[in-house]
Amino acid sequence: MPQTVIPAPAPASLPVRGSDAVFPVRRIYCVGR
Repeated sequence: MPQTVIPAPAPASLPVRGSDAVFPVRRIYCVGR
C-alpha cells in the first residue's frame, strides 16, 4: 500500500450515550446562534 504524503485524519465518530461505544458519521453539522 502506498504511503500518503500527509497523515489521513481519523474517521469522525460520536459517542453513544450510556455506552462506551461510538457511532461513525460522515458529517457533523454545527448549528448555533
